Amino acid sequence: MSTDNAMVIGHSFGGGTALSIAGAELQVDSLKERCPQFLRTTVSAGEGLQCVAKDLPENRYQLHDSRIKQAIALNPTSSIMFGETGLEKVQIPTLILASSADKTTPALNEQIISFNKISSPKWLIGIVGATHSSIKDPISTAQREEKKGEEKVGKEAVDIRKYMKAITLAFASQMTSEANEYKIFLTPEYAQYASTQAFPIRLVTDIPDDILKEINNAVSNNQQ
Repeated sequence: MSTDNAMVIGHSFGGGTALSIAGAELQVDSLKERCPQFLRTTVSAGEGLQCVAKDLPENRYQLHDSRIKQAIALNPTSSIMFGETGLEKVQIPTLILASSADKTTPALNEQIISFNKISSPKWLIGIVGATHSSIKDPISTAQREEKKGEEKVGKEAVDIRKYMKAITLAFASQMTSEANEYKIFLTPEYAQYASTQAFPIRLVTDIPDDILKEINNAVSNNQQ
């Protein structure tokens, strides 16, 4: 086992941690500037969670671990903790999952805009209809499944977890001699093939400027 050739995977705030370990710079000065206005009109739990770090003593933190050669961030927090430029420091292949019905870390704010700031080889997976906890082990979501709440979890989200297991394996294989054999799974075509009526899946490696402009406008309008 090579401990100097590892991959980090994190979900939610753990997804933000994965991005930090991958090289993203935590910009506390940005949190200090932006959190007062966010906390007055917080639109998601993810924003509030990031603002907890605003009282750290230093303005910038670099937590990059050079042993990490790939990162997967599932529904990560990233909208304000990395400021405007922190994500530009990610220099390793990175895969991000966004769920369209995620109310904890909304896709537009937390994943899609942030994805555009990463300069390294990158993949963005968007699952229409998935929620924040759809990716989680059914054992940890059993209570939510029984209550039939807004979260799509358990048996209802089994196809999402199957797809992400395949993608995680394919992504990890890119560090091995079997990279070409698994590369097909990291394509828009396979994402479409794996889609279901309940959960259409899309995969992109970049976001066109015109679409990104519309996304930024939509987010700005929601924050006003």
